[in-house]
Amino acid sequence: IASCLVGSEMCIRDRYCKFCTKAKHLMREKRVGFTAYSLDDPSSKWLLTLLKKAGIGTLPQIWDNKGNYIGGYTELKELLNGND
Repeated sequence: IASCLVGSEMCIRDRYCKFCTKAKHLMREKRVGFTAYSLDDPSSKWLLTLLKKAGIGTLPQIWDNKGNYIGGYTELKELLNGND
């Protein structure tokens, strides 16, 4: 499980998640600042607990800098590519 941030997005991710990696590459390509939290990091254990309690079981999970939920990689791609 993993997540992410956009615009100053937030992204929660896992180092072995291919869609998390794609989301990071897309945000870098589009020059979107983001903060990534890896669930592999022991200091992010609280995030894993939060995601489990919220019933979220897929990654990445992405929010914008205002706290609005974007979704996963597919939704991020649609948002950043203007639904191309």
